[in-house]
Amino acid sequence: MGPYRAVAYRGPRLITIHHGPHPKTLGQTFDQMLGLPACSGDICRLVFHTGATVLGVHVGLKEKGLISVIGWIVAVGQGFAGILDLVSLYKRATGTHPPE
Repeated sequence: MGPYRAVAYRGPRLITIHHGPHPKTLGQTFDQMLGLPACSGDICRLVFHTGATVLGVHVGLKEKGLISVIGWIVAVGQGFAGILDLVSLYKRATGTHPPE
């Protein structure tokens, strides 16, 4: 026999990961990792949601058919997400944002 030996198959293994009582969201981890203020994640998301809204409106107006419909769906969804970012920034400014 060569350098290989037969090993019995043991089946899949279950790996469990235990998180604390409040797992962090991506924005909070981003802020903490870079040592930035808590509002920087909201501002970054607002910038990208605004850009995606503008792009969706542009595609919705310029294209035809299914691509136009997809553009409008993206514009409305990202616009709504941008509004939620504004609400979060407002809550941070007034001190009513929930603790992280």
